Amino acid sequence: MGCIISDRHLTRFLLAFDIYKIMDHMKKTVLEIKGICMHGANIVLNASDYTAFDLRNIAVAAKAANTEILIKGANKLTALDCKTIASFVGPGVVTFDFTE
Repeated sequence: MGCIISDRHLTRFLLAFDIYKIMDHMKKTVLEIKGICMHGANIVLNASDYTAFDLRNIAVAAKAANTEILIKGANKLTALDCKTIASFVGPGVVTFDFTE
């Protein structure tokens, strides 16, 4: 027997699917990124998407997982922010990209 879907139900399904696709492309949370690091991935981040405190916490997780992070758009951060992030993890964990 065939399944008949009403126009209303089809519209709801397509709308829900579009929302799912949009949410799938959303910025990852700090907790999600830390989890990805803990699974061994090196990460590239945009400094404008996270606070310096968030970036520091992600860097600490990367160090614990023996992975690295690259922070693009680092010109947004102050020199003190960069020094603080770097000092929490030591050499080789964080790379700051100051190019435009």
